[in-house]
Amino acid sequence: MRSPRAYALSLLASDITTQRVATLLALFLAAGTLSSMLSAEDELWWQNNFSALGMRVASGSYAFNVTVILSGLVLITLSGYLTRDLRVRSIRYAVPARGVGIVRTLLVVVGVAFMGVGAVPVDVSQLLHNTFSIGLIGAFVALIAACPALIAGLPRAFVAASGVFVAAMVLAVLLWVPIGYYNLTAVELLAVVVVFTWLVLFTRNVSTEPMPDADAATGPSAAPEVSP
Repeated sequence: MRSPRAYALSLLASDITTQRVATLLALFLAAGTLSSMLSAEDELWWQNNFSALGMRVASGSYAFNVTVILSGLVLITLSGYLTRDLRVRSIRYAVPARGVGIVRTLLVVVGVAFMGVGAVPVDVSQLLHNTFSIGLIGAFVALIAACPALIAGLPRAFVAASGVFVAAMVLAVLLWVPIGYYNLTAVELLAVVVVFTWLVLFTRNVSTEPMPDADAATGPSAAPEVSP
């Protein structure tokens, strides 16, 4: 007989959805980063970049690095949930599922890059740390830019929002280099906000709930019921 704790955990696990995983991921990353900021010994860490929070000399480095590594693991898990939702959605609404594999691959790359950023602090290997960081940003920008073309039947409002998010990230980089309006920390903060806001919206729009736009799908509005 299962213990009450195991039974409660099984109920919670059975009720997990893609949207909840994405929302919890964003909240977990925000909470872990905020905790590291508050416990940082160097009050001027923000003059460098977020990677300074993960340096071994920082008092909150352990919390920051563990948060980033676990966020990467959750992203890889989320890719599986999204793959399932996208395939169910393609059957239910009779839309092509040609881009599902690419979306999952890009999310896995982002997850691995996240883990690399946390596992290799900047003071251990700046080259490797920066490689993971650049790979993370590049894969996510590619995902945001390509999703409207890869996933058929997305609501027009979400497609327009994706274009705005890409433009916002480009503008954030330009305000850093070459304009020099702010430093790298501001770029990273804006990028994280844009990326995870888009991710929560994406999981919401590719769920198996009815599509917001009546003309978003070319097929039937619901899949036929199958007799047991």
